Amino acid sequence: MASFQKQLVVFMLLLLVATIGSQNMKVMAIREMPMDMVIIKQTIFPDSIITCQRSCQTNSDCSDGIICRTCHWFPDEKVSICLAA
Repeated sequence: MASFQKQLVVFMLLLLVATIGSQNMKVMAIREMPMDMVIIKQTIFPDSIITCQRSCQTNSDCSDGIICRTCHWFPDEKVSICLAA
């Protein structure tokens, strides 16, 4: 029984060290992909039903999507992309 308790203490210490050490890790996520990455994604997956952030001219360019079905113009960036309504 004493051997089990020693193993349990060692396991708990390792878990504690792993938890404390992982608090310093920082994760970065891209919320909106840059337009050049969107173009690469469209080239690799041309039949994708995901139209979000696809470049467009009219709403019909986004009509094959499920979520993002509306073409929005961004004058600051001078680009139109498909977004959710």
